[in-house]
Amino acid sequence: MGQLYALPYQLVPNVTEPTRAGRHQGRGGGLKIAFGAPFGRWDSGRAAAPELTSAAIPLVSADRQSTASYAEGSCAPGSVKISTKLPPPSKIKLNVYNGTGPKNRMSGLAGQVADDFRNRGFTVNKVEDHAQNYDQVAKLSYGPKAVAAASVVRGYFLGLTDPGGFDIKRTDDVVEVTLGSRFKELGSKTEVNQKIAQLGNPSPPPGTCDSGS
Repeated sequence: MGQLYALPYQLVPNVTEPTRAGRHQGRGGGLKIAFGAPFGRWDSGRAAAPELTSAAIPLVSADRQSTASYAEGSCAPGSVKISTKLPPPSKIKLNVYNGTGPKNRMSGLAGQVADDFRNRGFTVNKVEDHAQNYDQVAKLSYGPKAVAAASVVRGYFLGLTDPGGFDIKRTDDVVEVTLGSRFKELGSKTEVNQKIAQLGNPSPPPGTCDSGS
């Protein structure tokens, strides 16, 4: 009889006598146990290897179909396609505004923060004072072309920004930063990296969908 590959419950009861070479031989004949055969717990002696193999095939196929469908995705009619891939600072454009208002005016705040952003690799266009009295840390304003960029900028404020600010009608790729009276400073490099990793890629805002690019 040749090499036999069988399930453990068929062979284990017969493996009792060690040979001189240190191997085990069954009393009833020359059956050899295949190396690597699983000696674990079996719930039923009726299970057979061919049945398990064939049962696994449709599961793999279904999983591949599900993954492919998810990867391809689709946008609802009228949705604006956006990218949720986080860009490096060198690809992000900013406008920085001092929104602390006349009553809480922090003179030179916008210029200081703009310089800090430039030193970290961002492109800063406008630097202005606004008449509003914004009493929080900061708020961001952006359109579909800057959704991922805004997520990166949010990390520099350690997530302490107004969650709103998205305007689907905007066509530019600039993130507008309005600083409030509770702003202290941008996060350190380590803090920013940790926060960006925690925030992850942004979810598409209402009316948009991920283009996958």
